[in-house]
Amino acid sequence: MIRQCCCFCGFVTLVLKWEKNETEKEISGTLKAMDWEIDISKLYEGLEPNTNYRLVSMIGCGEEGEYICMAYKKNRWISLRHEALIEEVVGIWKSVVRFCGERRVRPEILFYEAARLDR
Repeated sequence: MIRQCCCFCGFVTLVLKWEKNETEKEISGTLKAMDWEIDISKLYEGLEPNTNYRLVSMIGCGEEGEYICMAYKKNRWISLRHEALIEEVVGIWKSVVRFCGERRVRPEILFYEAARLDR
């Protein structure tokens, strides 16, 4: 299979499909295998090396079917639940991995933004 990208985009969206009600270990393991910054030139032909994107937000589904949005804001990750309009500070990426595992939040839609050198 050949995956080609013919232009540079300001954002990339990835979708994760979960098979079942994954365990804390499976969710944490999946997120540990990922990083909040990715080089999409390793996924698509036709891009310059080091075409990096940073995860800026994601939407996941919790144990009880509740949707949770996690976003990177002011140098830290926060969580917003659908029913509550209160931000919960999660912290660094390792904390996001732990948060999702402990609460069995399965990230489904991940939004990446082009990484800039001036950040």
